[in-house]
Amino acid sequence: MLSQGTQAALLMNSFAAQAVGDLYRNLGFIQRTNVWKTEDIAENGGIYQVPVIGGNLVANDRTVNGDTVDQTPSAAALDIPIIEKHVAFRIDPNWMGSAKGQQTVQMNLMNAIKTVAKAFYAEMFEAFATEAGLQSVGTLGTAYTLANWDSARKALVDVEADYENFLALISTTGMNDLKAIPEFADFNTSGIAGIYQNGQVAKADNFLIFETPRIYSPAAGQAVGLAMDPSGVWTVFPKQYIFTEGGNIKVEQEFDGIRMTVLQEYVPGKGGSWRWVVMVTGGFLIGNKDLVIKMNGR
Repeated sequence: MLSQGTQAALLMNSFAAQAVGDLYRNLGFIQRTNVWKTEDIAENGGIYQVPVIGGNLVANDRTVNGDTVDQTPSAAALDIPIIEKHVAFRIDPNWMGSAKGQQTVQMNLMNAIKTVAKAFYAEMFEAFATEAGLQSVGTLGTAYTLANWDSARKALVDVEADYENFLALISTTGMNDLKAIPEFADFNTSGIAGIYQNGQVAKADNFLIFETPRIYSPAAGQAVGLAMDPSGVWTVFPKQYIFTEGGNIKVEQEFDGIRMTVLQEYVPGKGGSWRWVVMVTGGFLIGNKDLVIKMNGR
């Protein structure tokens, strides 16, 4: 028969596995970025360094029986600041051994995951929208035009970004404005809808469209969307210290480089209650500013 501690650990790992799967879905576009898979431990407020090889290589002509030309790639390191978001809630101990109690934990866990994901997204979008040195198109508070999208696409193609990897993150109002651009929304002469696929917006100007209410808004009626080749964005989710001590358990799950930790701990003086803490510790950085364009709109 499994001990109570072993059963608790198995239960926690099950919850954590569900949690990281839901986080992965909630974080959406992050899975398309350069997710740096690491086994290193990093803490909130720390700096994680990602090595990057610069693009200073040159293609040289090679003659028959001629020598090759050796080059030394330039190595650099991106300093990615680490942040941590967490949500904590308490569960009455009388519920822990019942099916109803486990369902209550799962429902609270789902709410906590969504809350953490929203907070992580909001901080990321604000950081990107206020990043100095990025190109921008459009005007804050004004609907997108075809020229805005063409400018963003051209800027990325001109720096040889991966054309098949383009994506754009825009607000809900920005999506309405996009659908109102006649050249995108109208059927062309061949009867093929411009931006629609099965009745839904799929792509515009070769950008895969992500509509989100979490886009950064510097003022009412304004929104700063992002058009990018996501390989220019680096994200890292470092490991955390995991333990099983005194009945308290902290477990971690990872999926495709995205990590989440879940902590269950006893709360003294609260009738034997258990506290559950859902945590996401990670960092993000625009590693190549040529690959991210600000889409000023509304």
